[in-house]
Amino acid sequence: MSDEQSNALDFFSTLNSEEWLAALRNEIFNANQTTRVNLGYILGELQTLPPETPLDYRLIEEYAERIRSAADRITHLINSAVQLYDQGAPDKR
Repeated sequence: MSDEQSNALDFFSTLNSEEWLAALRNEIFNANQTTRVNLGYILGELQTLPPETPLDYRLIEEYAERIRSAADRITHLINSAVQLYDQGAPDKR
């Protein structure tokens, strides 16, 4: 288990189900916004280049890494929530 997933697991273990849902919604919303912004930057960069200009793949790689990071954050949170759910008593599910 990664440190990030362990931290998320600790965080979720202190929350009730309504707080879980709110935290997950916020993370998904934030990651979605981050993805939109970064895709917008990539599109903007591509649209400003003259057709004969070679692409600067370093720029695209930078934004792709930011998008990947946002997706990883959501994945860690969801995995932590699922793990806590699986550890919970069956009567509380």
